[in-house]
Amino acid sequence: MKEVVYLLVIAIIVLGFVAGDIIPLFRSSMDIIDNIAQKEYENQKIKSDVLLPLEKSTVTGGDVVSVIRYYREDTSVTVEVTLGGVTKIYVNDDYNPAQFVIPYDIRFDCSYEYDGDKLTKAIYIEKQ
Repeated sequence: MKEVVYLLVIAIIVLGFVAGDIIPLFRSSMDIIDNIAQKEYENQKIKSDVLLPLEKSTVTGGDVVSVIRYYREDTSVTVEVTLGGVTKIYVNDDYNPAQFVIPYDIRFDCSYEYDGDKLTKAIYIEKQ
């Protein structure tokens, strides 16, 4: 009978540690992970809102190349570049200067198509 009482006391102590120490540690770890994920999401928003020239009406070739590279893995975004009468469309494709050269200093007129807040198409036409 004493062993049962000892086992019961030990089980209560162990459950007390689990409920008092381990569960709050797990909960705080989950809060830390949530905060990190939130910061990463905010950084992604800053990157796309500040670094990409999506609010300008005229951009340089360097800006066009950076938009192509940023959206290369996003199949829902199309980047259309017209340079010297030739049009190249980038969908899930990276900029390759061996196929189509975009000089970094040339100016482009640009327009954008959105589906709500989501960019679907960026159109760049060489400025005359």
